[in-house]
Amino acid sequence: MKLLGVVGEAKVMLTAIKLNQKKFKLHDTLEFQFEVTSLAKKSQRLVIDYVIDFVKSNGTKSSKVFKLKVIELEGGESRSLKKKHSLRPITTMTYYKGIHHLWIQINGKNLAKCDWNFLV
Repeated sequence: MKLLGVVGEAKVMLTAIKLNQKKFKLHDTLEFQFEVTSLAKKSQRLVIDYVIDFVKSNGTKSSKVFKLKVIELEGGESRSLKKKHSLRPITTMTYYKGIHHLWIQINGKNLAKCDWNFLV
């Protein structure tokens, strides 16, 4: 994180993650949005990623981290973020039925989570 200019833990507050729907199937697009507010007194650099815990064939989960944004947030400033993640078939991924988790990760720490259901 130091290489990205991030020092220490993020002092932020997140709103609940809003999904475009709760049930998805192949070829759907998972859209989510949330708001991050700085609780720091001065500017802080935030590396924001999202993590999806995908259900595997044996029912366990496997996490995959996706880059979202690197931002500079002033003290007390809020920023709304939105992202689309395609659930299209790819050669390196097989989707399995079940409850998956979406996490918002800031400066390497998971701070907010919501669940969604993948229907085969």
